[in-house]
Amino acid sequence: MHTNNERSKLYISTTVYVAGLILCAFCGIFLGHPDAHTLSGWAKDLLDCTFSGRFSQFPEYTYELRNNATNYSMLANVLMALLMYPVHAIDDAMSLNMDIYGYVFYEKLMILAITYIDVHLFGSLLDDLGYSTANRRYAKGLFMCSSIVCVATVAKGQTDAIVMLFVFIAAKLFTKKKYVLTGLMLGISLVIKPFTVILAAPVLLLLIGEVNLFGVILPGIAAVAPFFIDQIATRLLWPRYFEMKLHADDVARILFGRTRTEGLFAEVIGNVELFFATALVVCFICLYKGVNKKVKRGDYGIYPMIMYIALGAFVSATYYWFIIVLPLWILLGFRMKSRWCLLVLLLGNSLGALVPLLLNEISYHVSFFYNLPGHLWGAGMPVQFYTGIYREIIVRSSVTLFIVTQIVLVVLYAMEEDR
Repeated sequence: MHTNNERSKLYISTTVYVAGLILCAFCGIFLGHPDAHTLSGWAKDLLDCTFSGRFSQFPEYTYELRNNATNYSMLANVLMALLMYPVHAIDDAMSLNMDIYGYVFYEKLMILAITYIDVHLFGSLLDDLGYSTANRRYAKGLFMCSSIVCVATVAKGQTDAIVMLFVFIAAKLFTKKKYVLTGLMLGISLVIKPFTVILAAPVLLLLIGEVNLFGVILPGIAAVAPFFIDQIATRLLWPRYFEMKLHADDVARILFGRTRTEGLFAEVIGNVELFFATALVVCFICLYKGVNKKVKRGDYGIYPMIMYIALGAFVSATYYWFIIVLPLWILLGFRMKSRWCLLVLLLGNSLGALVPLLLNEISYHVSFFYNLPGHLWGAGMPVQFYTGIYREIIVRSSVTLFIVTQIVLVVLYAMEEDR
């Protein structure tokens, strides 16, 4: 029998969980973003090329058709094409000549479905770790209610939901001490989105001191193998892939003075080199603690998080990347003696992500529907056009709020460990 206190916790956790399900569904169905159009377009183009016997010509085909070369790896493009195959098959079989918006809607539904699978795997992982039913529902609800998931990932149709699928599988394998398969799953996620390295590197380094050297080398090989396989396959099957990417960058420089990536790095507080320097220091600390058998349970959460704080401070605030460590933040929050620490953390990262994202969404659609200037560069340009000098204040404030909450949690967690 449940006590009144347990019933109350179960009721609250169930409410948060259901709210998360509804919120993700709302964002996936009703919110839109140019990124979803781009990803759907690439997937459709790859399927068109494949079924017309021109698979090797996909990079130049999609560039000529959309004036936008794919910057996703071969594996990422193939996975997206497989997801989009049902709607493409129906479109061809029934000669519907479906508009791209039909593909976009289907793509968003698929990302939403994968997000729900991610949530289920997250709950299963928590079950393996011994968390109660109430805490599992609460954690899954908080995961879905975070704007990093519902807005930055689901609403934009980002492939980070697919990345999380492999990350959660890797986490479950890690808890079962199947380290080679863990490395393989992390390696696949690394091919889809390279920033998974902030989890892969510390995990492999922290294995040192807990398993023998052979037990570290095998997961390491498994983690990097998918990357090299993807690179070799791309050069063999898509010979003009890298050429198209360089050509797209040259065109962007001619038209706008810089590429999207260069524009992204122009917005930084520091620079990308500082991030990699910080990452190397963090990895060295992990290595030292691992070799000397000084690893604490909190190191698995703290050090990857420090690397991501460095990414936000020195590189960019592309918030859907932070979905990779969001489960760690929730788990760390559960380890706190005071639950308000968890709520402050999630409130901070949600507001920090939500403010600029909503401004981007609103200004983009206003510009697009009323044919106003400022929508050429997707969702970033309108904010700059309409907010002018206040844009920097808005963006910096939200980024600062986001990063400070992460640092506060790390400090609080370290204090809890010392008690």
